[in-house]
Amino acid sequence: MPIRLIKASDNHVIARIIRQSLKAVGLDQPGTAYSDPQLDNLYEYYQGLSNAAYFVYEEDNKVLAGAGFGPVDASICELQKCYVDASYRRQGIAKLLLMHVESAAKESGYQSLYLESSSLLKEAVYFYQSIGFRRLEQALPNDQNHHLMDVWMIKEFKK
Repeated sequence: MPIRLIKASDNHVIARIIRQSLKAVGLDQPGTAYSDPQLDNLYEYYQGLSNAAYFVYEEDNKVLAGAGFGPVDASICELQKCYVDASYRRQGIAKLLLMHVESAAKESGYQSLYLESSSLLKEAVYFYQSIGFRRLEQALPNDQNHHLMDVWMIKEFKK
């Protein structure tokens, strides 16, 4: 399977994919994942979190995408840093990765998956809606400090 847990050697590739994706829509600024202090060290960051994981999608030894989850509370986790390299979008990679994240989050005991996005990321918001996420009126409390994100969504897992 081309989806696996992140390794330390993936850090720079995932950071580049995330920064390029955000820069392309003008979100290369504080208040987004672009300036997260852990962005250059996601492997180490997720190693230090309990009930959390970060996965990469790899083909031919090349990392093309990544997505993870971390706790909001005991029953809700947050989809974190879900990005696909621009050259490989619209090939179903994001859907496969999200299915994997959802499965791992369910196995970790979560009942819902929350996310924060931006109205500037129109394709991403449409994608999330198409796979069962619904919009929320406001952000859930969390410590990510992504105050420029203006779209909040949640998906309850089926039992």
